[in-house]
Amino acid sequence: MSLSFLESPNYLFTSESVTEGHPDKLCDKVSDAILDALLAEDPFSRVACETAATTGLILVLGEITTNAYVDMASIVRDTVREVGYTRAKFGFDYETCGTIVSVKEQSGDIAQGVDASNIEDTGAGDQGHRQETKRRNQRCHQHGAQPRESAFADGLLERSALFAKLVDERD
Repeated sequence: MSLSFLESPNYLFTSESVTEGHPDKLCDKVSDAILDALLAEDPFSRVACETAATTGLILVLGEITTNAYVDMASIVRDTVREVGYTRAKFGFDYETCGTIVSVKEQSGDIAQGVDASNIEDTGAGDQGHRQETKRRNQRCHQHGAQPRESAFADGLLERSALFAKLVDERD
């Protein structure tokens, strides 16, 4: 008879961290940069933006409703450069990577769920309930919002990324 995770007397806790050049982290940085740029121009922007990456290509897709205009391809390239992909010999770089942007206006059905004159009547569109811990220009582990093991792994990766950039600058 197998027990569920919650019923098991023992469990294994693991933590995973990835470097800033990892495709998942790169995609998060691109999506965040687009969101930040849109909100800077139009604080009422509605942004459901996802990013995908493969060798030589970044794809930005989603539904966005805003009065702002931002050059998403430039934001992609700037973010790829900031992460450290600066040379074609790495197999991926900001100057030669392809960018595809496929964004449309947000569905009226979703807008209906979030448009309300009374805050208590406001919904979450199609997002449902989501809870996530993200580090954004701060160290969550210093405030106890991140497990110690994960914070340790993140610290090692931050130092590794810094070292890699210093070595790259010397080449």
